[in-house]
Amino acid sequence: MGKLQKALLVTLVLLSCGCGAVAQYVPLVDQKLYFDLDKVWNYNLYERSRWGGGLKYMPVKAVDITAYVGYGVRDEQWKGGAGVAWRLPWSHRQGTIYLNVGRDYHAAASRRMQHSNITDLSGLSGFMSQLMVDRHGLELGYSFDTRRSTYIVEGRVFKGFKLYDDYRAIYLVDGDTPSRSDGMEFSLTMHRRSGFSAELLYAPRHAKRLLLQYDRRFALGPLDLYTFAQAGICDNYADFYYRFDLGGTYGSPLWFRNSMLTLRPYEYVANRFALTSLRLQTRKPLFSLWSKTFAVGTNPCPMVGASGVYGAKYYEEPLHGADRTMAAVEVMAGVNGLIRWGVVDYGVTFAWRVPLADGETGKLATFVSAEMKL
Repeated sequence: MGKLQKALLVTLVLLSCGCGAVAQYVPLVDQKLYFDLDKVWNYNLYERSRWGGGLKYMPVKAVDITAYVGYGVRDEQWKGGAGVAWRLPWSHRQGTIYLNVGRDYHAAASRRMQHSNITDLSGLSGFMSQLMVDRHGLELGYSFDTRRSTYIVEGRVFKGFKLYDDYRAIYLVDGDTPSRSDGMEFSLTMHRRSGFSAELLYAPRHAKRLLLQYDRRFALGPLDLYTFAQAGICDNYADFYYRFDLGGTYGSPLWFRNSMLTLRPYEYVANRFALTSLRLQTRKPLFSLWSKTFAVGTNPCPMVGASGVYGAKYYEEPLHGADRTMAAVEVMAGVNGLIRWGVVDYGVTFAWRVPLADGETGKLATFVSAEMKL
């Protein structure tokens, strides 16, 4: 697949996600039955394209019943799930109890919070992930809001299976482990309005894991400053699924925010890590040209940024355990909005890995950036 084809592909991904941002649910019958546009088409490296659909039914105002199915073009497998959510009428904290059950694919060693719906692999969440595990499971959760925070408590029961590609294990593990993994998970997640999030997860016999994140945009006169920081730790013998992939998008023409651009996906999977990223971009374009006839134009916005990551992973040595560490720093510059097609802005980004050790050479990468503008 060439760069142009992948750029067009990410347009479809963004438009798929954008449908949810504008109107995820389209009413079908009496404002009670809705069609879920987010489940029509999605993409990840294992399934390639996934086609499907979803429904939401609201028999009463406080209850949502949802269901979806999806079919992977490359793996030729059906996935699906169903759930029910009840917004508690007596809760002054906008409490919601929900139950989900289903079978779907999940990315291994993801740095995303685990509390996302067990039956959801939508949008960009799995776009760069090809190390997948097939999970059958049930999830029970409770969420509530305060004036400044949202809290989520969840418990899951699951059966997990490695996925294979041409008899090669896609879900990699360290050491000799079975292809099937059953268990339970318990998680507590907090999201602050200030941009800070934290998640504590415990999976008996599998892992203990803590993930912290800060993501916020600041206005500095005519500029926007995007700040992102993330840190995580899991126990030394945690399953590969619960560790942290520090890899980014190197080897792909596509650029994603808050990823290391000069690291390949799964190039380094850590037990402990810290990552930070800063990006400065003009809020208004240098100039703007637009054709209403063809819905094509340009509104270039220059940007510069820098990212750094430190990771450590544990190895069992013959006599004792030891950590192996890595560190990477990169700088980037580019122009977003060189071409605007519909609601998607395309640009170009250059990233450079800064040599940190004697004998280490820098690495240059070039990317197409695509960003939804609504």
